[in-house]
Amino acid sequence: MYSKGEISVLFEEPFWIVLFEKEDEYGYAVAREIIGASEPTGAELAAFLENINIDNLRFTLPLITQQKHGNFKRANYKLQMRKAKHIQETSKYKYTFTKAQTMLKEHQSIQKEERKKFSRQEKEKDLERKFELKQIKRKEKHRGH
Repeated sequence: MYSKGEISVLFEEPFWIVLFEKEDEYGYAVAREIIGASEPTGAELAAFLENINIDNLRFTLPLITQQKHGNFKRANYKLQMRKAKHIQETSKYKYTFTKAQTMLKEHQSIQKEERKKFSRQEKEKDLERKFELKQIKRKEKHRGH
């Protein structure tokens, strides 16, 4: 069993956030926590990381990855930059520069679709209920004199 993790501190307008990335046998997953609106000092960041319970973080669904073991050849820097620019231009999410940010955006869009589906079903149920009440009132109104 292998496990690898990273913690990154980023500024996403208007908040400072901490990204928790983990890679284990299930795949690559990301969680995000908001620190606050002002830039954290070293002591504030240390206190935040000491008090956080990693077991309670909401990680995204794991993205299955294959780890490369051993030595590998580094790609040319300019080639890497061209690929990154191409990925950014073709990405459907604006301002996502890392794999972690892209995964968070995908997770958010999946949750948004689920919320939309649920609210649509609730609206349909409410409309049906109102229609049935209206029908009952109409029948009682025309019952006879």
